Amino acid sequence: DTGICAPTYIDPVTNAVVNVINDQRGVARPQGAGCDIGAYERRDYTLSTTTGNRQTATVSTAFAVPLAVTVGNATAGDSVSGVSVTFIAPASGPSGTFVGGANNGLGAVATTDANGLAVAPAFTANSVAGNYTVTAFVSGASGVAPVRFDLANLPGAAASIVVADGNNQSATLGTAFPTPLSARVFDA
Repeated sequence: DTGICAPTYIDPVTNAVVNVINDQRGVARPQGAGCDIGAYERRDYTLSTTTGNRQTATVSTAFAVPLAVTVGNATAGDSVSGVSVTFIAPASGPSGTFVGGANNGLGAVATTDANGLAVAPAFTANSVAGNYTVTAFVSGASGVAPVRFDLANLPGAAASIVVADGNNQSATLGTAFPTPLSARVFDA
């Protein structure tokens, strides 16, 4: 916030005096108490989950609601467009993949729209049941807390059953078998 706001220069083609009111990205100056020194204004972002948190999907199926976040400008209190947001799923165990196969620490990147909304590509549960977290963060910004999506992959429908214990035993009439009977059920 120690730069010169609205500096002027003379356009070499038209010889007109031009007031510089935007940074090189087209973002209005100032973004805070004063203009920043340099080619662009620093933005203090806020990040919040919008849709997709706390949902479940059966293993190997897509989640019904897309993972989405909203990026805001902490100083001005408005939404920010053109910001890259990275979504990261666990590389092993219960997890999933984004359309396009991005995962294993690489994640998926979405850019905020005019309303500050960044929507991740469709996300599909992998084949491992369990709870896990997908993390979203503003790419290249420090001091902005990431947000979490708490997700769960549910087991699929029963696909097979096998004897687990108690097979091939005998007991005297009127007495209990020595080992309880048990079976193990698997999904696909």
